[in-house]
Amino acid sequence: GHKAAVPNSVMLSELVLPAGLPTGGRKAPYAGDPATYPPIAVPIADSINSVVKILVDSLQQAVAEDYSYYDETDDIAYWGPYNYEGGNGQLVLMVQKLSGSPVSYSWVLFRVPDVFNLAAAINATTPPTDVFPIFAGYTEPGTSGDYFGYAMLDMDSDAEAGAYYGEAGPFGQGVFTAAFGKYKDPADDTFSYDYVMSVFHDFAFDVSTAINADYLYGDYKSSTDSVTFFNFVSNADVVGGTTPETLDIRLAFLNQADGRAEVAISGGDLLSTNQVNEC
Repeated sequence: GHKAAVPNSVMLSELVLPAGLPTGGRKAPYAGDPATYPPIAVPIADSINSVVKILVDSLQQAVAEDYSYYDETDDIAYWGPYNYEGGNGQLVLMVQKLSGSPVSYSWVLFRVPDVFNLAAAINATTPPTDVFPIFAGYTEPGTSGDYFGYAMLDMDSDAEAGAYYGEAGPFGQGVFTAAFGKYKDPADDTFSYDYVMSVFHDFAFDVSTAINADYLYGDYKSSTDSVTFFNFVSNADVVGGTTPETLDIRLAFLNQADGRAEVAISGGDLLSTNQVNEC
């Protein structure tokens, strides 16, 4: 039960973006050029997914083993301490089953010192000052493959931990948050819906590559058909001026083939909003 509460790559990153589109898009059924915007948008999604995958793989690495300590009174399982490849110190994962219905869990990933007594920290009357929460969330594992949850990674807290543990930097910054889910359509249970909705706010593993972006992607499908969608909004220097513009890309595909793209670029060095539609 506690293991099922920890999000994995399927929940948060490896969803439904059409395969093959980054290498040239879908060729129009009549004379014409290949689609322009899927090859632009899909690598963006891949880069986002690579960040998310690093995060969830660290969680799955923990729960692949048996838990280290179980608090029966509060229904909390702990994993760790285990090695942290991103810097000094170690990691501890805490997963607590919450009371009430539906069945739900909260979880927190902590950075801890290299020499860390988990049992002593759990039984301490005051929280230890050398422990830093960096990744946390809430999950409803659901039944029959359904689930719901949200997660937040705090790179500012991770940077504080790195400085405390003697790292030289440069440190990351900002916050990544995501809500994710999969459920059957209440109006027709032969259809299901998968989605990830997320925000990067001044986020970077390396401060030279900070990201500000919002995105929503997912899949609405039956046993035979699907509608895939990807919406992405970010600040980027699109036209090569002195001020970043707002880039808004919206894609949708029927059965991961025929589709439509709507792109808008506004603000920054532009005097007006520029829009392009592509089918």
